[in-house]
Amino acid sequence: MDRGFFRRTLPPTRSDDGVCIDKIKHWIDECIRDHGCGLDIAQRGLPTRLVDVSPDDRTEGLRLAIGSEILAEDTPFAALSHCWGDKKDRIKAVPKTTMATLSRHLEKIEWDDLTPTFRDTITVIRRLGLKYVWIDSLCIVQDDRADFAREAARMALIYSQAHVVIAATRGNTGDAGLFHSRRGAQELIIHEDNPRKSSYLHVKETIPHDAFLTNDPYRFNTTPLFERAWCFQERLLGRRVVHFSADEIVFECGNNLDCECMEIRRHRRAGTFKTTTLKTLSNVKGPTSRIELWYSVVEPYSACALHDEADRLPALSGFSRLIASKELDGYCAGLWRYEFPSGLLWRAVRAAPGETQTQRPKEYCGPSWSWIAVRARIEAHISWHFANEIVAEVVDVQTCPKEIGIPFGAVTSAFLILAGPAVSVTLHQEETSGHQESRECFMSLAQSSGTNHTAALEDEDPDCAPGAEPESRGPSWQPFQLDVPAEVNGLQAVCIAIERWHPRINSGQGTCLLLQAVPGEASYTRLGVSFCPASWFLVAHRMEVKIV
Repeated sequence: MDRGFFRRTLPPTRSDDGVCIDKIKHWIDECIRDHGCGLDIAQRGLPTRLVDVSPDDRTEGLRLAIGSEILAEDTPFAALSHCWGDKKDRIKAVPKTTMATLSRHLEKIEWDDLTPTFRDTITVIRRLGLKYVWIDSLCIVQDDRADFAREAARMALIYSQAHVVIAATRGNTGDAGLFHSRRGAQELIIHEDNPRKSSYLHVKETIPHDAFLTNDPYRFNTTPLFERAWCFQERLLGRRVVHFSADEIVFECGNNLDCECMEIRRHRRAGTFKTTTLKTLSNVKGPTSRIELWYSVVEPYSACALHDEADRLPALSGFSRLIASKELDGYCAGLWRYEFPSGLLWRAVRAAPGETQTQRPKEYCGPSWSWIAVRARIEAHISWHFANEIVAEVVDVQTCPKEIGIPFGAVTSAFLILAGPAVSVTLHQEETSGHQESRECFMSLAQSSGTNHTAALEDEDPDCAPGAEPESRGPSWQPFQLDVPAEVNGLQAVCIAIERWHPRINSGQGTCLLLQAVPGEASYTRLGVSFCPASWFLVAHRMEVKIV
């Protein structure tokens, strides 16, 4: 029996205590010695810029250094993962390098300009014996679009090669800092029968570790950092991450998870989101496994927040680059050619009552056929889990990158040509006294769907033939899910089938996209997804549509 389990040392009440720094050093040394953590990335080299924090003086010696001018390419550096926070919540502005301040920052960065988080980070890495740190707001020229795009594309390289990533996990702005006083233990005296003998017991409230242990950490959003999209990728790609959380310091690497209270050791055997993903990435074989791994990351990522919605693709570009392979046949604004057309059948998860409802981004992020076009957690449609027949094909797909030479970054436009069996439908919404997003949506074959559609309807439900009143809804009225809540009652749309299930599975019904014509253009936008009955295939006609 591990008696050490019963004789734990209580964590210090301050996170800047020397004991905490020694613990971090121990975790890092153990990882380097025993784990060999790190992603296998062919490209090597230092970031374009780093903050030089030497000499070891509190306020002097800070400046931007050019990575290519540092002699040794294997020079260790740290990286910071932090929340910028909304302007209205900040006391101190986040210091930035701009085209106007770049030359000055190459000479000197003023200590007084730094936020508490930046200052504490520099203190930590100096005590760890490191000379350089990468901080996004200082190492990327913030008002240079081309520089931002280039550096965003290098995120996989930066965070995977950092000696350690310092994560300001508890703070929603730079004002929070890393160091703070933590809840201490209470001393209890246990009296025995002999009044001269008594025992002392120190007790402390159990610290929750759900966000670190689950393979879906963002289901347990207990810290601001875990809600941010950029930080999602930074945590995932960093080979060693030190979290300064509200209650304790937590260490993550590709093989291990540990914390000051040591309680997390009892639960880590099943693997964590980070260790599971990185180990799978190192051993993934075949395009199908790559797509499954891709969506195991995309699904929780899609629920994360961004200050600038246009960054939805750039904030995942580092992981996108790692997943890419010849077998996946090219990246298309959040999807891969290999998964077409079934990959188009993703769906937005309905928000629970009281939560923010699914919305379209205010700025253009990508085409309507990609999950990137909705602000919501999404679920992928992994078709190879079922015995499905693919009945549609993607004839062509084109994306226009915002920056030339950066295929995994933002796009300015995109379209997809899809061909498959289609029917015209009329959309219906049941009137309820609740909110619009809770209204049930249905579709029925439109009068123009073909001469045989009456027979098809009557075979299923004679009461729902053309001209029947809405209240006589029967099986021929098919429910569908809108990507974003909207008023669509009476709208004419196109239902185009992507897959058809085997007749022995769900009676041969199909899975389809619901499309709305763009007024004045020969194109469509995606409205949602649905099933369609087998009888609809009898009246469907092959249609080729351009979806934007």
